[in-house]
Amino acid sequence: MCNRCNKNITYQERLKIEVLHQQGYSARRIAEALGRGERTIYRELKRGPYQRLLASWDWTTAYSADIAQRSADRCTARKGAPLKIGHDYEFASYISSRLRSGLSPAAALGEMRRKGLSFNTTISVPTLYRYLDSGVLSVGNEALISGKRPRRCRKAKPHNIQNPLAKSITQRPEYVNLRAEVGHWEMDTVVGEKKAGQSCLLVLTERMSRKEIIIKMAGKTAACTVRALDILQRRYGADFPRIFKTITVDNGCEFADVKGIEKGGRTQLYFCHPYSSWERGSNENLNKMIRRFVPKGFSINKVSRKQVHQIQTFMNSYPRKILGWRCADDVFYEAFLKEGINLTGYQKQ
Repeated sequence: MCNRCNKNITYQERLKIEVLHQQGYSARRIAEALGRGERTIYRELKRGPYQRLLASWDWTTAYSADIAQRSADRCTARKGAPLKIGHDYEFASYISSRLRSGLSPAAALGEMRRKGLSFNTTISVPTLYRYLDSGVLSVGNEALISGKRPRRCRKAKPHNIQNPLAKSITQRPEYVNLRAEVGHWEMDTVVGEKKAGQSCLLVLTERMSRKEIIIKMAGKTAACTVRALDILQRRYGADFPRIFKTITVDNGCEFADVKGIEKGGRTQLYFCHPYSSWERGSNENLNKMIRRFVPKGFSINKVSRKQVHQIQTFMNSYPRKILGWRCADDVFYEAFLKEGINLTGYQKQ
């Protein structure tokens, strides 16, 4: 659709205007670049002016996309347009802020309800998505994590696991399948650039709480996996077997050292059927969220351990519908506290 047919300038267009204006583009050239009318751009430049100090110590009038967007939001509210968001600028500002922080529309609204935050406006998730599409808010769809496609769970074909020490997922206790008890994990690796000498991420997802543990490994090898679990065991000490009761993995070569992973009876390892990633559904879904920060083809060598920890913290503090809009950390620590294990001292690790 031609931008000339779209009455309102979106926040994404305002960002482009800001960049082009700083590069010295005239209103006419900006209009041509965006497919907008020249008079529209002139009016827009007057909406978001501010004084900027140049390297020469001279002041100049520049354009700010954020200032212009806030002005547009206020105008929309004052107009009393037929939007449910109406004059509730405070609500629009709050929702925009939470979406920029990485929450989905459903998570942002769910978190708001769980915390008991009160605004003059109440909207549904579909309505919020429409606002994002139409550019009503100061944030757009580019800030959102890609949605999940429904996936049909296929019945796995019987398969004989080659490793004599390996136990099939069909041998896993039924109570693990029911997610009724904390301490049962799914494990996988996330790779970036597929070259020799590349690091990868070992990702563990607790099935009941969706708690994530992410560890950067030097390589996608069985030895690295065992070494990572050894680090976790040193962190949790004698509580390790009670925290990691079972771990379910795929048939990747990095999980081939069953004896090393189960060392000293510290956990029980179970293998999914081949080509049945849905048997580790929680792990797979949360790996998609990690891909937002570490896209395919990106070298994990460039990701610091501090950044890995920041990704982990973001995911564990993310409000989830399946948890009643609570976050994984809260559910995880509370569940173990009921079992007599206080893990709050490990939150910063």
